[in-house]
Amino acid sequence: MNGSIICGMRLVLAVALVLVVSAVLLGTARSQSRVTTCTAASTKAAVRAFVASLNEGDFAALQSMFAREPAFQWYSSNAPGARVQAASKYRPSLIRYFRVRHAKRDRLRVVSVRFTGNRQGWDAVPAHGNFSAVLKRSAEDFRSGAWFRLISKGALVCWAEPSAPAQFIVFSFGGPGSARG
Repeated sequence: MNGSIICGMRLVLAVALVLVVSAVLLGTARSQSRVTTCTAASTKAAVRAFVASLNEGDFAALQSMFAREPAFQWYSSNAPGARVQAASKYRPSLIRYFRVRHAKRDRLRVVSVRFTGNRQGWDAVPAHGNFSAVLKRSAEDFRSGAWFRLISKGALVCWAEPSAPAQFIVFSFGGPGSARG
């Protein structure tokens, strides 16, 4: 009796293991198949949505605009509100950073966005779209709130589902003087 109970438990565990492994493999295949190429329109829309959400202090929207780890690589910024090196790669602190910058009236305006094409990715992100943007920025804790131009660059992952907006995996802001004119 004990032998048949142990044998039955092993069978149940084996079936459970097969189901778990199958679900993981199907989930991985599904998540990678959902990734699609980005377009100029989806890229521009993502940058404009980011700027609007940051300016409005919509932290829930900002949270959803950035991919989770391991896809997330970094969000970096020069002054004002420098976020560089190891800190720029730490996704859990991103919304706290946005809250602090919003409280200092850090605001952005889009001057232009240029989609620079799609690139082959890696396991976490099979493909991503790259962009550069010229922005204007102002913050009360920098140059008395005077507006200045800057260059930003980034990358996003785009999803096949129309209801799933693109997500940033990289976004880097240059400092004052990075964009002349």
